[in-house]
Amino acid sequence: MIKDDIIQKIRQQNSLRRSSQAIAFIFQCWVSFAILAKLVFTSSLQDSDYSRLNQLLNNFIDNVLKVFPSDFMNLPNLHALKHLPEHARQYGSLVNISVSLKEMVHRLFKIQVPHTNKKNVELDFIKRENTLQSIRYIFDNRVDDRYQNLQFSRILHDDKLEFLFDSWYISPLSNNQNEDIEDDQAIIHSPLDNYINIIVRGKWDLKAIKKSGFSGNNLDKTIMSDLSWAYYNYFDQDTLIINYKVTFYQQVSFEIFDVDTFLKIEVKVRVGDIVDMSGVSDDQEDDQWFARIAAIITHKNNYTTNNCIFLIFDWFERYNFDTNLQCQRYKLQEGTEDWKRIHSITVITTQPKWHFVHDCKNNCVTNNHDLINNRVFYKNDYLYTAV
Repeated sequence: MIKDDIIQKIRQQNSLRRSSQAIAFIFQCWVSFAILAKLVFTSSLQDSDYSRLNQLLNNFIDNVLKVFPSDFMNLPNLHALKHLPEHARQYGSLVNISVSLKEMVHRLFKIQVPHTNKKNVELDFIKRENTLQSIRYIFDNRVDDRYQNLQFSRILHDDKLEFLFDSWYISPLSNNQNEDIEDDQAIIHSPLDNYINIIVRGKWDLKAIKKSGFSGNNLDKTIMSDLSWAYYNYFDQDTLIINYKVTFYQQVSFEIFDVDTFLKIEVKVRVGDIVDMSGVSDDQEDDQWFARIAAIITHKNNYTTNNCIFLIFDWFERYNFDTNLQCQRYKLQEGTEDWKRIHSITVITTQPKWHFVHDCKNNCVTNNHDLINNRVFYKNDYLYTAV
């Protein structure tokens, strides 16, 4: 709740007739700051982002002076904000000039000082940095995009470097892949060969299954119809499903191997996470679809004894746009809507990063939202990772 004296003060400062207009000013101030903060902490900027940054800064300054004129009018920090677009263009992004980032780099060097003889610290830092860069070069498969025309292969013949790597070896990470998995469920089959090291954890008991809205380990005919569709679309298997039994899990982790770069993308998702995928809308234009993971299941098909893994989705559909918060609102799929709910994990191509917030009303309590009477969510466009 906003105190009435603050609302009246904003009304007087801006010659507003109604209290609702003052509240709208506060909303606009918060929204402009949230949008600006996300762009400020973006690590990579496009050419168009610099002009957008300048526009958002001016918008935020105008809004904050409407709400807090006496507090911010003569602050030098507010004037310093106007130079951010210039700094962003000069250094690529504002993350590159972040104080916290520089402090972290300073800390890395500072902790090395006690390990030197303190006679020529600058030279010791140079030697250490050269060694680390050499190690990095080797781990990067002898490729350094910063120096395209120089040859670094000769550094590998340096006696000191060979001594540094003498007796080193790297072993795979020791994970208990059978954790929370029965012995006959350790092998998880994927329709694509580059989805590897699939591990499921947190097996559900019957109480957890029913709490999530499922009748038990045996799926009903509607869900089984979706499972048959998933086998046909993802595993290219057009067959009648005999085994109705599935096993529910709380989370799954896997790796996506890129055959071109030989790199692996680690992905970990759990029930409740939001994932996205591209699709085609009714007007035949490319669109982005969102879904919430309602369950993670494994199923033994009719051909092999391997377990195939699937995700059960609750889909979101666009509802409306909130002009106050400047966020798109979505409505969660109801059980009566005929949308394909079962999909392979191969629809996930990267670690999900989406955040949806329930539009809570009076019936909602902590960790228990009223999804029976209210299935509307906000797509949180203001989420960002600070340095």
